[in-house]
Amino acid sequence: MSYNQSRELMGKWAVPSHIKHWIEPTEDVLIYKDVVSLTPKKPILVGVKKNVYQAQGNKYQQIKDCLLSIDDTTTMRANCAGPIDLDELDRQGIKAELRTPNSYFTIDAKGQRSMIAQGNPIHSVMLGYKKSRFTQKIGKSGWSKANPEKDAILSQIPSINDIAYKELAPEYYWNQKRFAERFIEKEHRISGGIYTTLSANKY
Repeated sequence: MSYNQSRELMGKWAVPSHIKHWIEPTEDVLIYKDVVSLTPKKPILVGVKKNVYQAQGNKYQQIKDCLLSIDDTTTMRANCAGPIDLDELDRQGIKAELRTPNSYFTIDAKGQRSMIAQGNPIHSVMLGYKKSRFTQKIGKSGWSKANPEKDAILSQIPSINDIAYKELAPEYYWNQKRFAERFIEKEHRISGGIYTTLSANKY
């Protein structure tokens, strides 16, 4: 599917006919960006390594159960949350103006449009560290602070992801590791690894 073809699907839920070929992979997969590159290799977009989590024994089930327990929602993931139903928003007493088929601005009683667009609520949280837009100080995300036990469980994800990352895209991994260790304090990286934040989604 091309970029322009994907744009035509904005505001629609995906159905099987949108996916021409779906084959259960029997081996590891790398998908490359379809862009002009100065090197013979195209940039990697996605890597999938089979059975990395299943090989972790109890950790796999623990992480899976924790993800499925997420009941917090966010409206800040419009690209993942499906088309907006303006009639439904109106029934909820929300006056809105579409930004895209998947996102909208709210309109207040004075007719002022909100500065930040949002989408349908989905079960998704941000764990790890972020910089406050007001104080500029770096600290744990609100969800991580409010859910220390779940945060500890999901903070095991980076070290498991690294198993696949190092094997599928070693150049990318070592570049990111060098950058993180040189420029980001250890206490601001999840479990001291190479990631500062993760988006954890129930789906």
